[in-house]
Amino acid sequence: MFRWIPLVWANLRRRKLRLILTFASILVAFMLFGLLEALRTSLSSGVTMAGADRLVMRNKNGLTQPLPLAYYEKIRSTPGVRAAASNSWFGAEFRTPQNPKAQFPMFATQPDAFFEVYAQVKVAPESAKKAWELDRQGLVIGRLLAQQFAWKVGDRVPIRSNIWRKTDGTDTWQFNIVGIFDSGSPFLDGSAYMQFDYYNEPLVFGKDMIGSVNIRVYDANQSTAIGNRIDAMFANSTAETETSTERDWVKHWIAQIGNAPTTAAPPTTRPPTSAAASTRPPTSAVPTTRPPTTSVPTTRPPTSAPVTTRVATTGPATGCAATYRIVGSWQGGFQGEVAVTNTRSTASSSWAVTLTFADGQTITQVWGGEVTQSGSRATIRNTGWNGALAPNATTTAGFLANWTGANSVPTIACAAS
Repeated sequence: MFRWIPLVWANLRRRKLRLILTFASILVAFMLFGLLEALRTSLSSGVTMAGADRLVMRNKNGLTQPLPLAYYEKIRSTPGVRAAASNSWFGAEFRTPQNPKAQFPMFATQPDAFFEVYAQVKVAPESAKKAWELDRQGLVIGRLLAQQFAWKVGDRVPIRSNIWRKTDGTDTWQFNIVGIFDSGSPFLDGSAYMQFDYYNEPLVFGKDMIGSVNIRVYDANQSTAIGNRIDAMFANSTAETETSTERDWVKHWIAQIGNAPTTAAPPTTRPPTSAAASTRPPTSAVPTTRPPTTSVPTTRPPTSAPVTTRVATTGPATGCAATYRIVGSWQGGFQGEVAVTNTRSTASSSWAVTLTFADGQTITQVWGGEVTQSGSRATIRNTGWNGALAPNATTTAGFLANWTGANSVPTIACAAS
């Protein structure tokens, strides 16, 4: 057999370019396989890490919609609930010479409840849990985040929010790093957690509101029943809820990234309360995989108290009703929102809201939708994950826009198919 080796080698060398391209194609194929396998494993680990005894509750209309802080207090007293921790997305930026706008996941939560809900999180030193409770400016960070910025326990760091502003006009909070934790989840270990009260008290807008609630139950077999009970508590309120198992929550995030398979056994989850759920990024719950980066606006939000303006169009011919709302306004800009409700008797597959501005307003950024604008006319369409709406179901899209002189309400039209 070996006598043929010189002949094979000589034939390979006859066309050197062919030989180089052949080996290069094989090398690229193995590299791509390795990268995709690493991505699959990373995404699957999020599902594997998700606890069967944990639930995530959010606003039924999507993550762009916050929940009243009072909901958190009611959930804590719900029979079957062992612990609950609220979560609010901070939109953290830490400026370094190498990266002047390094962003990372950061949440505001309750220190004592956080470690009860996430019992697998191990923090060092041992005294860090108590130190976090006692220090309003205390911050606990994941091991990966500590390595990224070379942070250590005892460091004092300023962290800017690209969403929230304080009553003194600043957007930077000062923190004392009191602990570094390990959880086994790449997302959690790349995140940071602050005290909710320290975050909430100085806010200009969004005060006493939360993004979601992570819930740990006593009996995982009762997760479905407890989730139904929680949602029933807030049915027909101005902020209805949707509660699902954490594993289902993580799979929902993965589905937005791509149709990536997971190796974890399919969980037992209760059916969704609506045919389609809108999401944003987290304000937010603690998913174990990185949330979409487009969910959180990166432009500075309003510095004035929120104002609200509404106008709606509805009609059976259009198939949907749309509501336009100004969430907050400041000099030269504002944050707005459109809510779309399917008025048909059958499910919709797509929707579009057309805004015709009278004062030259221009939309600069959208989350929960896609926008095109020509002159005074802007059209916001659904994304791939929130176009399907059951009859009477509602979803929302938020946006940032500029204005000069005046900011009157536009005419609005909605169409669904």
